[in-house]
Amino acid sequence: MRHVLQDHARARNTAKRRYLRSDLPLADVQLPAPATVTPEWDSAMELVAQEDTQRGRVLRMKYLLGHTWDEIAAVLGISVNQARYFESQAIEWLRRRYSVSR
Repeated sequence: MRHVLQDHARARNTAKRRYLRSDLPLADVQLPAPATVTPEWDSAMELVAQEDTQRGRVLRMKYLLGHTWDEIAAVLGISVNQARYFESQAIEWLRRRYSVSR
């Protein structure tokens, strides 16, 4: 009986939120253009890589290649939290280098 009531509630909630469904075929969806590398970005990445190669790799994989945190951690053999920490350290180092305040 419980399963019948749960199925009924799910159906009711689904019917209530039909406006959230998208019936667009995937062929019609336009994806954003891939990231372009500007000379400033490239020089900043080189500076980070010269300072610390691991942090440079994390930034490059995250922002240029578009990898997820799980993918970055698996490729580099580190934890997800460590990858995020490396990213924040690299960004903070760039801020100090270019003296941009938050």
